[in-house]
Amino acid sequence: DALVELIDFPATVEALTGIVPGHDHFGRSLLPVLAGETDVHRDAVFCEGGRRHGERQCMELESESSQVPTGLYWPRVQLQTSEGPEHSKAIMCRTQAYKYVRRLYEQDELYDLRADPQEVVNRVDDPALAGVLAQLKERLLTHYQETCDVVPHETDRAIPWGAMYVPLDVASEAGMTGVVGYYRGERGVERLLVDLAFARERGISLIVTMGSVSPDDVLDTDGHIDMPAVRRELDPFLAAAGELSEYVKDRTLWGIRFLDEPHDPAGYPRGFEVEVSELAEVYSLIQDAVPGVPIGSTAPPQYMIRVPGAGLAFSQVIHHKLPSGYDDPIAFQRDQAALAHEHGLLFVASINANTNPIDNLTFLRTYREMCAIPAVDFATAWQWPQGHHPQPSFEARLTDADPAVQIEIALIPEACRRP
Repeated sequence: DALVELIDFPATVEALTGIVPGHDHFGRSLLPVLAGETDVHRDAVFCEGGRRHGERQCMELESESSQVPTGLYWPRVQLQTSEGPEHSKAIMCRTQAYKYVRRLYEQDELYDLRADPQEVVNRVDDPALAGVLAQLKERLLTHYQETCDVVPHETDRAIPWGAMYVPLDVASEAGMTGVVGYYRGERGVERLLVDLAFARERGISLIVTMGSVSPDDVLDTDGHIDMPAVRRELDPFLAAAGELSEYVKDRTLWGIRFLDEPHDPAGYPRGFEVEVSELAEVYSLIQDAVPGVPIGSTAPPQYMIRVPGAGLAFSQVIHHKLPSGYDDPIAFQRDQAALAHEHGLLFVASINANTNPIDNLTFLRTYREMCAIPAVDFATAWQWPQGHHPQPSFEARLTDADPAVQIEIALIPEACRRP
């Protein structure tokens, strides 16, 4: 006569087999009852079901049984199309002595199971059972409070994915979780603080480009870091360091990017590179102001592993311009990611979007495969404002209605998951 619920069955199987569930559920093993050690299992059991009025998606109208009167489930499906009590929302709390049913649209029900085991007489309005009714309502509320929310045993880790220079509202609408943004000057800082608040609300991580990425703005005529020029670029951000630091712990401010391609700066002779010790001085300046945030430049691991204090390395691919020795962009990114991790750097993988002359399906399949590389920590698509280059932007590629393309897009979040 013990009160049991269906959820007790998997709990019993787990107890018999020694399985330790990796999530919370509310089943209780029936082994003590089955062994005769007790006949009391629960003080109450609960169930719920039905739908709200107008929820046509719950009527199973697509079922063949709704079309054929001889179908096995014809009677049930017909009842499900009714807006009456047969299929409207209800919840139940049952003890050994009483059953209480709370209905969303119809009259509630209360039955004295000892006096009326067939549940014929609804005594919900009986003053003699007012105390019982109050107790069962309270017990139902307690049940919902106990079971309405659970916290995962392990963090559901997933790397951020998205693109460069995408407006955050567009990124959020598209389901992206990571954006590389560009900010400069006092107005840039004001916009950054607004963006960080929005990003936190929407679960988006930002790699923040602080100040100009152009070598001309931070290098002197000899190619050395010009610290006064660097300070002019960074001072507005350093002044807001306290506010920025609030977004580091939850990884909304995921990383900071300073300077574009110091390993091969635009406008300088091939083979010239920014002195790593000078770049490290800039990183130290930022790190002292905003501690705990990884810092890097748009440069591959081969260069970044030599920069003291660096926390990030970047690598991007263009299908028709793969590095020597590679004919597969994924193999290249896998090797780059491994090198970065070997030296303790986080790795930002990128595939070029609007200078990459490939179709959307190939692009997004490559992007999805890149996300799945275990050592990739942040996936992005390198791009510039649309119109400057002939190929579609990342966000434009996401709008391709081709079913095969949409399948690749749908698989990206799963590819980003990490154990």
